[in-house]
Amino acid sequence: MWVFFWVLLLMQAAPGSGSRCPDPISAPSELVATLGSCLYISCRYELCSAGPGAQLLQLRWLHGPTYNKAMKDFKGVQVADLQRTPTGEGGDDGGDGWPEGDNCGLVLRRMEAAGAGVYGIRMVASKGMRWMHFVNVSVTDPLTHGQRAQIGCWVPPPCPEDPHSLLWDGPVTTSRGAHVDPWTPPATVTPHPALGTLLSFEASWDHDGTLLRCLHKGPDGATISEASWRLQVHYAPRDVWVKVTPSGPIHEGQEVTLSCGASANPPPHTFRWSRGGAEPLPHSAAQLRLRPRGGQDGGSYTCRVSNELGTGASPPATIEVYYPPRAAILDPLTPLPALIGSNVTLGCSLGPAHPPPLVQWRRGDGWVGPGSGHALSFRADPALAGSYRCIGWNEAGTVQSEPIDVIVLYPPPAVQVLPPHIGPIVAGGGPIRLRCQVTAGEPPRFQVTWLKDGQDLRVPSMDLVLPGPEPSDAASYTCQARNSIGTTTSTPLPIDVHYGPQGVELVPEPGPRVQEGTNVTLRCRGAARPPPRLYQWVRDGASLGWSRKGLWVVPSAPPEASGRYRCRATNEVGDGESDDVMVKVYYSPTTILQKTCVGLAVGLSLLLPLAIIGFLFYRRCHWHTATNEEPVVEPTRTFFLCNKRPMVASPRGPRGLGDTTSIIYSTLRAHVDGATKVHEGPDYENVPSGAIPMDGAVDEAMGGAMGGDMGGTLVYATLALPNSGAQRGRAGAEEDGVEYTDVRH
Repeated sequence: MWVFFWVLLLMQAAPGSGSRCPDPISAPSELVATLGSCLYISCRYELCSAGPGAQLLQLRWLHGPTYNKAMKDFKGVQVADLQRTPTGEGGDDGGDGWPEGDNCGLVLRRMEAAGAGVYGIRMVASKGMRWMHFVNVSVTDPLTHGQRAQIGCWVPPPCPEDPHSLLWDGPVTTSRGAHVDPWTPPATVTPHPALGTLLSFEASWDHDGTLLRCLHKGPDGATISEASWRLQVHYAPRDVWVKVTPSGPIHEGQEVTLSCGASANPPPHTFRWSRGGAEPLPHSAAQLRLRPRGGQDGGSYTCRVSNELGTGASPPATIEVYYPPRAAILDPLTPLPALIGSNVTLGCSLGPAHPPPLVQWRRGDGWVGPGSGHALSFRADPALAGSYRCIGWNEAGTVQSEPIDVIVLYPPPAVQVLPPHIGPIVAGGGPIRLRCQVTAGEPPRFQVTWLKDGQDLRVPSMDLVLPGPEPSDAASYTCQARNSIGTTTSTPLPIDVHYGPQGVELVPEPGPRVQEGTNVTLRCRGAARPPPRLYQWVRDGASLGWSRKGLWVVPSAPPEASGRYRCRATNEVGDGESDDVMVKVYYSPTTILQKTCVGLAVGLSLLLPLAIIGFLFYRRCHWHTATNEEPVVEPTRTFFLCNKRPMVASPRGPRGLGDTTSIIYSTLRAHVDGATKVHEGPDYENVPSGAIPMDGAVDEAMGGAMGGDMGGTLVYATLALPNSGAQRGRAGAEEDGVEYTDVRH
């Protein structure tokens, strides 16, 4: 029988061999597959010819494509839409499912006769690019064991000067009787002369499933391209086998499954079972199930299988039935319950079994010890208390005893005082609850006792409540739990109660009365938890500053440092303030002597100007009174108008005032509550509207005359007296002359 393997192998240009774009799609034109095989159509597409920036719009495989003129497109049965679901697989790839170099390959699985025909891959890209490539797929019958076969392989004719060759590779090429001959493909395969090779061999059952490859070698011996075909060879069943599940010994009462299989193509379709070599069983399936029926199911089993080409038989499979121990009894060999630290021994008895059983022990859900034995001994410990049982087992199965509870008597193993909360405990912040957490012993009933710094508080409750809490509650607290076996005491829990500064007092050092020039240290102290972190210092109600220590130093204290001092201490909880402490800084004898001398000098310097001013004031008032003019009182300001009369030219000045014969300017300055104001009225000549500074000499003299007191209400009248005829001319001959005197309230 001749079987032609028509394979088109494309010559691939070496990279950089030209600038011309390749065809949009590269794929074989003809392929051959056998029935039931898996066929892979290698394919690769390029968008180079569409120009830069081209985008793929459609890429799909069609079976039996035909061109529809109305639609101007190909129609057929869509096999794969590669834009949505790539279907390439197999081979060495980069992890994306495509064989290396392929991006539009197609896999056809389990080929049938209906799968033969023309396949086409349709590609549509932007910029008006459309392409269709056709692949003709043929489907042939598989080979049969012992049958002669020939397979041909060809490529388009290479250049005469390039020595190309075709080589076969695969197990079939080394089989007995296989040989290779040159071959020219017939015109039905390709109309052009081509380079071909023909492989002749005898099909064998061990060729089934092997891969046959045709390699295209170049002048340098390197593989340019290749085509492959997985052989299918039909043969009768051989190497028949029987598998028993579960493997190994079979227990009594266990379900057993015997599975029959063979190497055959096509797979066997008939199965016949027998026991003891002659007794047929009413089963014709590949599996024989033995329900729990006992030892009577033991023996040897044989399976015979058949397909269209023949029949094969398995070697016998033997089944041996085992059974587990019939019973397991557990007894305590020492008294129970057991006191902690005493010895405990348990014994286990087993009934008949085949093969001889072993013993294992369990406590709860876990195994006890790595070994086996009919007795288990241990020292009583709470960690080893629980439910015990023994287990007898062999290859056939296991049996368990009824459980026995091992109780160990012990005092409460763990006692702990739980803190009330996270963070500091603040005095007066509400009740604080301490809880005694007890891990119950055996027996589980217990009593609780609370201790404060080792002293029994006689509180039999699980909770201890500190109502305040108060600073006096700061201590170490423990609780005790007692059952009939013993007493357990917790680790002491220290309770630290935070409170604001209390009993704050200020202590001056070296004392409340010091001589000037002495360093005075003010010490602020009081009880607080945590200690104060900030101190404020106050003198006579005014803050002096803050410090982080309870000390404030007044270096070389002057008398001005005297006053009432107090301090305020502050921590995270609050603050507290001391009472006022009077600190007196007195003068030294040297300072007292200096101040006495200075006072006498100042007093004497003031008496002389005061006497002179008094004398002048007396003379002026006496002169004005002699004119028999009535005094005039300005109702809105307080001063006395001593004289007001028309101006008369005179060659001499008024009494003792030099050559000034008339008063042409008058300025009134009033000091009221520390502010300086200037007033003018209808009775005052040439009074400016702004403040006019007083003459320095007059101001000082007046101030001295009045005793140097610048407070209260002072009224000064400053006289501007012209001393020339020109000045009198500017004032005007028709103006009245006005004299003023000083008045003080």
